Amino acid sequence: MSELLVALLFLLYPDGKAPSRQWRVVGWVAAAATTVLLIGTYLAPGSIDRFGMVNPYAILPEAIEPIGLAPFITLFGCLAASLIAFVLRFQRSRGEERQQLKWLAYAGAFLLVGFGFIFFGPNRATDLIGVILLSIAIPGAAAAAGIAIFRYRLYDIDIVIGKTRGLRRLRGVRDGRVPRDRGRCRDARGLARR
Repeated sequence: MSELLVALLFLLYPDGKAPSRQWRVVGWVAAAATTVLLIGTYLAPGSIDRFGMVNPYAILPEAIEPIGLAPFITLFGCLAASLIAFVLRFQRSRGEERQQLKWLAYAGAFLLVGFGFIFFGPNRATDLIGVILLSIAIPGAAAAAGIAIFRYRLYDIDIVIGKTRGLRRLRGVRDGRVPRDRGRCRDARGLARR
């Protein structure tokens, strides 16, 4: 789950939008891979490590276990793609946006190295180093995100909701209007509103 959040952080930072329409796919694929990974984990056979008991919800056969690696690899591919998007955004940025990206890059370096120590470290000492680096990186990334949230007024829920196209369509359905191609609306009975 944390991999999805990191991928979305690097993909959507600092203005809450993907760099272009094509980059939105990365976020959706990462969310889908995380969903499949979580469902597969909950339904996988075997014991639950921390509780010393057998998974009571295990309905998947053991033969499917190697397939569970696919969403994991997909998720890390999306993480790599979001880092590429971040680098491309950094290269195009100027002024204040570039400074915000530098703050996140600084915290992100600790995140990547910390995850590297935890996932690929050979012993408990490297796990401890990874945890220390993550304990520095997570508040740093949160501070960088907080700066961007206040800079771009992403905290204002009315702005976020107002930019959501789907909500406008739902409002039209609620009011009895059906959207047309050119943005005009008509009454659900077919009569034009004036």
